[in-house]
Amino acid sequence: MQRQLWLSVGKDWDALWPKIKWKAGKAWTRYPGEFIWDLSAPRGHLPLSNQLRGVQTMNVLLSHPAWTL
Repeated sequence: MQRQLWLSVGKDWDALWPKIKWKAGKAWTRYPGEFIWDLSAPRGHLPLSNQLRGVQTMNVLLSHPAWTL
């Protein structure tokens, strides 16, 4: 789901974060208390990756060649 959303916003990380509620304005959603841990979470909100690593880990995962198989 996160990959579909990422592609739908043109691989624009700044557009993805608010869409999955990981960021609002300039404020990042704080772990764990501000994350939504039930079915009311927006599509793609979870699973959660480490935000401190920035987009590098997410970029590698979402761009992996396995998606084209």
